[in-house]
Parts: sequence; C-alpha cells; structure tokens
Amino acid sequence: MGLTDTGSGAGRLPLPALLSQVLVAFIIEFDNEFERQMPHRTTGRGRTQGQGKVPWLVSMAMWSTCMRFITADGITVGELARRARTGTNLAGMRRWGYITIAPDPADSRPKPPRSGWVIHATASGRQAQQIWLPLTGVIEERWAARFGADNIAALKEPLQAVAEKLDPALPGTRWCCTAAGSPTAAG
Repeated sequence: MGLTDTGSGAGRLPLPALLSQVLVAFIIEFDNEFERQMPHRTTGRGRTQGQGKVPWLVSMAMWSTCMRFITADGITVGELARRARTGTNLAGMRRWGYITIAPDPADSRPKPPRSGWVIHATASGRQAQQIWLPLTGVIEERWAARFGADNIAALKEPLQAVAEKLDPALPGTRWCCTAAGSPTAAG
C-alpha cells in the first residue's frame, strides 16, 4: 500500500503509521513532562540545577515495563516479569538509581533463584512513581484541550473496542487507566 502525501504531511497514511504517529507524539509529551518535573542527570546536560545525587533520566518505557508494578512492599523479579509480560532493563534501572534488587531476606536458601529476588523502589524511584502516576491523565487532558475533547473521545472509543478484542497475553494490552489517568494492572 502506497502513502499519499498532500504536502501538509497529513496525507492518507495506513493505520499503523497513524497509530504510530499518535503514540510517538504522546510518549514524547509524556517523557518531556517527566523530564521537566523529575530531578535527573544526563550525559549531555549533566544534572538538574541545584540537585545533589539524582537518577539518570529514563523514559515512559521504564514506567510501563517496571516502575508502575513496584509496590511499597516490593515485587519479585519473577512477579514483575509476569505482570509486565515483557522484559525490562533491571540492571539499568538499578544502575540509574530507581531500584534496588536483592535476594529476599526471608529466603534462607544459600543461592535463591534470581526470579525470587525482591525489587524495591529507591527514594528517587518513589519520587519518579509519584510523577509518572498522573501523567497519562495529564497528557490526555492537554490533548482534549488542544485537539478537542470530542476528537479525543472519538479517537478513544473505537480504539477501546479494538483493544478489548486483542489477545490479553500481548504485552501491555491488559492495563488501563483510572479516571485520574493512573495505570493499573488488570491481571
């Protein structure tokens, strides 16, 4: 199927291209807002002005595949894999300052399997969770104001109908957002 470009860049694109453009735009806005709110460091820009030890800047992908599942009591590596239904960069998240990973102190085996190790959010990880939690709803509200609430509702309704028919075993297809926009695991 060929692409038709009308010169405005909006041409008649196939469904995957349209979905991709909207998703990428949403993720960029989500990540930019997280970067604005979260004290962080990067290679090119150093650390957030006036901040001491801060974590490395990460993206919505780390929220979606890791941090949204970590509770105050922690979560095992195996349970995180089950809930996220995809791999996550735990070594990076530890190195970047968001989590700790250690054998469960209640497990008395000399070498407990890594799947039983417990992941906890660090202080920076908990701060990141508090920032990330409402961002989906915040960005949706911005888009409703920017593009029209009716347009966003008209976009969401058929996508919701399709999503409900997808295989629930696919990564990320069984989580939803509450009215406040906070992702919650649905299974």
